[in-house]
Amino acid sequence: MPMLNNDETFIHEEYDNEVLTFGARAFGEFNQIRQLGKLCDITIISNGRQFNAHKIVLAASIPYFYTMFTCGLDESKQTKINLDSHDADVLEIIINYAYTGKIKLTPENIFTITNLASYMQINDLIYRCQEFLPTICSINNIFKVLEIGVIYDNQRIIECANRFLKVNFYSASHTDEFLKLNVESVCAILKNDELHVDHEDQILDAAMRWINYDFDERCKHAPKVLGHVRLAIVGLQPLIETMSEPIYRKSPQCRKLVDAALKYLQVPHERVIMPPLNTERRRCADVPGVIYALGGLGTSSNSAVEFYDPLANQWIPSTEMPSLRARFGVAVKPDLLFQRSAMATAVVKDTIYVCGGYNGTDSLSSVEVYRPDWRCWNTHPSLAIERCAAAAAVIDEQIFVIGGHNSAAIYNSVEVLDTSKSVTTPWQFGKQLLSPRCRHGATTMGGQIYIAGGYDGSQFLNTVNMYDSEKDQWYPLAPMNMCRSRVSLVATDDKLYAIGGHDGKSNICSMEIYDSREDRWHFGPSMKLHEGGVAVGVIPVSSTVITR
Repeated sequence: MPMLNNDETFIHEEYDNEVLTFGARAFGEFNQIRQLGKLCDITIISNGRQFNAHKIVLAASIPYFYTMFTCGLDESKQTKINLDSHDADVLEIIINYAYTGKIKLTPENIFTITNLASYMQINDLIYRCQEFLPTICSINNIFKVLEIGVIYDNQRIIECANRFLKVNFYSASHTDEFLKLNVESVCAILKNDELHVDHEDQILDAAMRWINYDFDERCKHAPKVLGHVRLAIVGLQPLIETMSEPIYRKSPQCRKLVDAALKYLQVPHERVIMPPLNTERRRCADVPGVIYALGGLGTSSNSAVEFYDPLANQWIPSTEMPSLRARFGVAVKPDLLFQRSAMATAVVKDTIYVCGGYNGTDSLSSVEVYRPDWRCWNTHPSLAIERCAAAAAVIDEQIFVIGGHNSAAIYNSVEVLDTSKSVTTPWQFGKQLLSPRCRHGATTMGGQIYIAGGYDGSQFLNTVNMYDSEKDQWYPLAPMNMCRSRVSLVATDDKLYAIGGHDGKSNICSMEIYDSREDRWHFGPSMKLHEGGVAVGVIPVSSTVITR
């Protein structure tokens, strides 16, 4: 179809395309003429190297040269200009780009090209660089990538860089680039709740290395930096070692921070009257966890342990437990207050909640709570109704106990406890399930609850539902390929894993994996040592080995 341009003449699209082709061909000819040294009217000198070019081509392609050659500057009348402040190799790449529109970006040249493209205001090249940067994040360049993202306020670069940094913080914090960061950048990193570390002492170590790198200058910033370290969960020995650091002797504010954490650890019975300290462990949702399967039923013994590595996509045998275990959940040193099995278990921060279950005679509504600093189990407000074989999941600080039965009926009801409120806060009923079920799996991913499989009183289930907490609504998802009761459901690396279970006829050793982007389940490798209902947990990959 013909188009009407500004002077009311018609231009055919075919002709317009020919003009574009002609322009590309013409610039190609200009480049050949330049390479032959013909008709060149400007020589650019940089660090002893000379590049012949045509002013008209440079001005047409690069705003910096357009201003230089067309706005009456002295350079417009010169045949040679000196640009010694710029790297000669990069300048040659930019001149070639002016003639060809082509450039090869690499992890080695991307930063110098981005800087020169910005200096010369080559917006289309800046855009190309910004598109390329998120693809080359590494331990050695991550702080440069993040800096460019901040300079250009490019959220895609910032998000990609921050995700890489929080997953690989341990390794990145051992680079010289980390030690050279300014105080604002260091504090922005250390306050991140999702830094992937094995223990908080790795955060303390990074903070101390940054402070000691330029102690005289950074001593004044030390209280601000240490304020982002969760000293109360660092551990006693690292804190004692910190007392021998120069900063402990020279900064009263830092000494106060360390002493408060020491008191928290050494005098636990006074914590209720101490100022609150941040004791929440950092958890990185972007780190793929290793899935461990323990106990249960299997072709080996009930003491067998194996783990699934999502990156290697295989189950690997591990060291056996010292004793046999079947149909078990949480095991800690102190005994529970009441005998129970088939209970729902949830963890909020460092507190374990055991809800309902079966005592051999009756279904239970009682709830018990355990915290490491208590070193004992305490009672908690009971569920509204007795529940056996329910499932539990956590969103923020809210526990959802889902479904289950009381020997007479299978439930579609859900009870919710907001643990951020008073310890006497009662359970409240939440949004009902789409259908009753017990012996199902439940987990949380991306702020949403997922349940899978189970038994509804008449049939074993392969159905899967998702709870959207913002809309307070349950939604059906693609069903699993197999019916699975007593299934273990866990989430890691943005995927759901349904492991083992019983299909109504026999125990299952297979595993299915759900990708929410496709709303589809597919089979993964089967367990080698287990089948049926097994206890499953996810442990993040060590921060000292992961690089993604």
